[in-house]
Amino acid sequence: MLKQKLIQLLIRLYENNEYGFTYRFKHDNNEWYVKPTVKKDRYIISTKTIMTIDNNNNKKIYINDKVLQEIINKPINKKIIIGAWLNIDNNKYEIELNLATNNKQIALTLGKKYKQAFVYDMIKHKLIRIKRCDNGI
Repeated sequence: MLKQKLIQLLIRLYENNEYGFTYRFKHDNNEWYVKPTVKKDRYIISTKTIMTIDNNNNKKIYINDKVLQEIINKPINKKIIIGAWLNIDNNKYEIELNLATNNKQIALTLGKKYKQAFVYDMIKHKLIRIKRCDNGI
């Protein structure tokens, strides 16, 4: 039941946020609650894809059940940050589990660890490219 409620909530957020969103999520084992991120959540790093909505294919939804279950199994008081963005190159809407930090260097290190091209700065509302060495690290 909690899993289905999260899927429905994410779809509603997708429908109301054309280009993306980032929120803190909490549950009480019955309902989901959404709150805005806070200043200490300045740098956002995507870690795992939860859901992809293909706007080219009649808004077909692809769900990563393993990641959804991981989110549901988190302790009630554990911070959960979920963000989404529209990939304008392929017109797919990606909903992802995120980490957040107020330290730019930590954010860039985590971005490399999770093989991300960018980290998002929530205060400046811009992407920060992650520089890589020749070996991809």
